[in-house]
Amino acid sequence: PDGNLAFDFSYVHSSEANKTIKAITFLSGVDNKFNLSIVSLSNLKFNQKIELFDRFFTYNHTSFLFEDYNFNIEEIKSLKIKKNPEISKEDNDELVETHELKGINSAILNGENLRENQFVQSVLKSNYYFSMAKIRFKSNNTDSYGNFIYFDLIIEFKTSKESFEVTIEESGIYELNPDHKNTEVRKALNPNLKKSLLDNYKKIIFEIYTDILNNSNITNITDITK
Repeated sequence: PDGNLAFDFSYVHSSEANKTIKAITFLSGVDNKFNLSIVSLSNLKFNQKIELFDRFFTYNHTSFLFEDYNFNIEEIKSLKIKKNPEISKEDNDELVETHELKGINSAILNGENLRENQFVQSVLKSNYYFSMAKIRFKSNNTDSYGNFIYFDLIIEFKTSKESFEVTIEESGIYELNPDHKNTEVRKALNPNLKKSLLDNYKKIIFEIYTDILNNSNITNITDITK
């Protein structure tokens, strides 16, 4: 039947990823029933690369419940931008001459309200796209001690392995002080909760990615996700 199927591979060493990609490439040539491909930004057009991240940023994440918790985006903590390689050097020099990234192929931007930041807006208009985002999620309800849970989710597309990774870098609780100010206290997530969160966000990325591809008239793709 028509449709999309995702496989999620976990690697300890990068060499394992390379072997998996070689196997996928081999199988694609042997059996024409499936169009196997890696989830990669290289399969998307320039504007679609930005659309992928924007749709994740505006996704209704609170619709999912994890062990009696639901989470929403509190802030976008950092973004990695990369220069679009499809544009000529002459055109690119003309586009980026108005900001500090002239001559830079990639950079990590940190700050508050990054997506709405005017500098980020000008960068995107100057032929750069997102390849990584670090996103702070916060629970909408508290634990048994009255504390909110937080974690930093990283979504990164790596050109070296032509794949994407979804990881949780830091987690903890917002502990309410007597002066009613929240203090970040690092604390590991419950392993089952962490796995459920990662599986969910990988699924969301895959759904957005395939929807973008399908709207580009690319169908029947069986994507291999990392």
